[in-house]
Amino acid sequence: MMRKLATTMGVLAAVLTLGVAVPASAQAASGQLAINNQTFQDPSGCVQIPDSGNPFTHITNDTDAPVYVLSNADCTGEGRALVRPGEETVVLNGKSVLVLE
Repeated sequence: MMRKLATTMGVLAAVLTLGVAVPASAQAASGQLAINNQTFQDPSGCVQIPDSGNPFTHITNDTDAPVYVLSNADCTGEGRALVRPGEETVVLNGKSVLVLE
């Protein structure tokens, strides 16, 4: 339980740091971002998660930039996860992904 809490707090701290330190950019990430088996090539900015009717979202980040999963479709709301390049995860109630440049 403590390890899960520490991991969650670490992700939250990293997300908050990136959210403050990284300005918005129009430059696209290089690579592919897969969301529920739908692939986005060289994504940038805010990517809305396609509605699958399932509350769980599978994300594979094969880009050169971290992505931040959020609870609202317009890249606002609660942070759900930070997915670094080369990582994949399953997120509950994610509605959009912000590509951090």
